[in-house]
Amino acid sequence: MNIQTSNPTQVSGPPVTFKLQDKGSAHVSMTLIIAGATVLRHEETYAGSLVRTLDLAKGNYECTYVEIAFKTGALGPTYDSIVTINGSTAVKAKGSIAAGSDSDYGFAKFTLVVA
Repeated sequence: MNIQTSNPTQVSGPPVTFKLQDKGSAHVSMTLIIAGATVLRHEETYAGSLVRTLDLAKGNYECTYVEIAFKTGALGPTYDSIVTINGSTAVKAKGSIAAGSDSDYGFAKFTLVVA
């Protein structure tokens, strides 16, 4: 899985609004770990976006993004995921689970700067 990040991702805040969404056909689990702050998990991407607003203090936050895409049942093999922070793209992953495989996964790190 190829995950692209905007590093660093700089936004104004607080508050800081996170949006996690996937528009592919696979079952996708998205996890954003914000060191020293919280963990955002979105495991029902078929039901729409996950939006959370946090009162993050100004400063730098090391972030780890983890994504797992599953091809199961009637679901298809594609994932088209994006994480935006205050409307700016921080993470993107787009692709397809390889033929003969039931899943694909990956992770990436980036720094979030709240100014």
